[in-house]
Amino acid sequence: MEQEFDNTYKELEIFSDNVVNKAKQLLAVKRTRKNSRGKSYTTKINTSEGTLSKSLIWDLDRNRGGVKFGAFGAAANYIEYLEDGRRAGKQPPMSDILKWVRIKPLKPRDLKTGKFLTANLKTLTNIAYLIARKIGKFGTPASNFYAEAFIEEYNKLDATLQSEWIKDIEFNVDYTMKKLDNIKLS
Repeated sequence: MEQEFDNTYKELEIFSDNVVNKAKQLLAVKRTRKNSRGKSYTTKINTSEGTLSKSLIWDLDRNRGGVKFGAFGAAANYIEYLEDGRRAGKQPPMSDILKWVRIKPLKPRDLKTGKFLTANLKTLTNIAYLIARKIGKFGTPASNFYAEAFIEEYNKLDATLQSEWIKDIEFNVDYTMKKLDNIKLS
């Protein structure tokens, strides 16, 4: 028989759910940031219809004993850059920025007149180019929403996980001892 750690895995599943839920909360919190000119502004991390928070997932690998946190769908392409930030230097792909600009409810304006422009493909492509150029020039700050959620939930985890792990160890030791008692030595 393989060793069984069902209690430990159940506790890790609860922990993983808590991390994802906390990360969703952190995405909705307004944070103060600074732009490239040093001016402070407040914004939420998840501002485009909540698609990122809806796509947050976790995966428990019972064979290797680890938990991975990430996202599925379109968010899987950019969650790493949102969590860890992006260094200045190289522009991100324009196609990904254009997809984001189409989803985001942007209202382009004419800088001279202040009137709203129609959001056609040419206008949105220009906006996507400007955003990509700025990201390439200045980079983006790290948000660390997953790391913060993980640390906060990990600090709560210690006593409960340890007690469940001890239950699993006791079960496995008892099972092994019963097997040894049934073995006849000749």
